[in-house]
Amino acid sequence: MKVLFVYGYGGSPQSTMCQLFRKHLPSDQFEIVSVVYPQHDCAQAVPFLEQVIEQEHIDIILGTSLGGFITLCLNTHLPKLVVNPCMSPLAELPLLTPRPDHPDDVQPSPELIATYEPFERALFAKNHLDEPITGFFAEGDELLGTKYVENFAAQFGSVHMIPGSHFGNKAGVKAVVQTMLSSMT
Repeated sequence: MKVLFVYGYGGSPQSTMCQLFRKHLPSDQFEIVSVVYPQHDCAQAVPFLEQVIEQEHIDIILGTSLGGFITLCLNTHLPKLVVNPCMSPLAELPLLTPRPDHPDDVQPSPELIATYEPFERALFAKNHLDEPITGFFAEGDELLGTKYVENFAAQFGSVHMIPGSHFGNKAGVKAVVQTMLSSMT
């Protein structure tokens, strides 16, 4: 099965989370595809990733943080797994500050944030309980906490609490992988 990994704000296909999933998903069953996408504009990111899904014959979409939000916005009925999804980019992106140990971190501009507004509005305008969407929320998420868990459950359905933090760890990734593998049997 081909898995499209959609990384979060300021991430890359080489992010820690992507590498952890590559390490823990059985390579004889899963191939992870992750591409650099135009994160600076949600209106460009969504159709770009939808094209990747079609061209690469993707079977599952796995998004983390802001990549989780973008995953939820994709117009497909493929299974979507979101880990620590940024459920409200309009509220959360302005709060981000560059991390001292990440020299490439950039403060999101008001223009970048504004590109997410119509997608956030549209995403929450309908119920998604009939779609194959699963949310994973880290119990120790230092960035978003667990404030979106109840809303996610009401809007999308399936929710799992996992160990770890926002930026991922082996135990949290293993919990997601276990859920993925058990859903295949």
